[in-house]
Amino acid sequence: MQRGKPFSVRAQIDEREALGYMGYRGQGIDAATRERLTRAKAAFGALSAQALVCEFAIVATQAEPAGAMDGALGHVAGGRADVWQHRAIEDFDEDGNPVFAFDAGDATWQRAGEAAAKTGVDLEGCTLFLPGRDIARHLAGAQRAALLAVTLGFPCEMLLKREKALGAAAGLMVDACASALVEGAANEVSRLLEEDARSRGLRTGQRFSPGYGDLPLSVQPGFIAAIGADKALGISVTPANLLIPTKTITAVVGLFPGVAGSDSAAVEPLPAEDRCVGCRREFSCPLREAGTRCWA
Repeated sequence: MQRGKPFSVRAQIDEREALGYMGYRGQGIDAATRERLTRAKAAFGALSAQALVCEFAIVATQAEPAGAMDGALGHVAGGRADVWQHRAIEDFDEDGNPVFAFDAGDATWQRAGEAAAKTGVDLEGCTLFLPGRDIARHLAGAQRAALLAVTLGFPCEMLLKREKALGAAAGLMVDACASALVEGAANEVSRLLEEDARSRGLRTGQRFSPGYGDLPLSVQPGFIAAIGADKALGISVTPANLLIPTKTITAVVGLFPGVAGSDSAAVEPLPAEDRCVGCRREFSCPLREAGTRCWA
């Protein structure tokens, strides 16, 4: 893996994960579904993902103290000046589920009547600011941040378009396999990052992607520009902050001092009850309903 330069990543399609994208939760599958899954996996042949990783020193992380965000709409800590106000815009989708939209640089909590303080992570050598309490706490104690992008590219887009034209069932299965494949590629990049960090006396944290917690999707354009993934990998961002090609993952990985397992590497994890706060699927998440999660 060469930091700052695109490289190819080979990964396998995890059948369990692919089925999970279609709503399977451990139940058995019939022979017809098994056959479609086998055909869908074979359709990818030797397709490999392309990845790009760039590192930046962390200038500062700023997060409100734990407890300052108790409750969905803020919390009164004992008086007129201690009212914390959420800077989110609340809306509802067509199914009636709440949607929380954050503006980059404005995802924060503040005292009533005070100017908003930047809550998030500043990176050295680029203009990208990662807003939000969750990413600030996720990277607390990290020396550097690795920004990564992994994509299956436009060959996968062509494959998806072809398979969907052949039939809805085949298209759904291939789409699920593509999602599992790009996730597997991102896991492989994470493994390579961990090896590289260990060789430098560092340890890596878990991936944290735009859209997790209160890190908004609106950082995607700046994220892609900061690492040059638009030119290196051909990734673009739609006005709705979705990535093209569609089977693309962006994420931040913290690089912490020490080797995993040593006392110097200990980093306080984000409390489990806080990790879903602010997510657009907080109240309608199928993973939470199934007793699992999207974060590690």
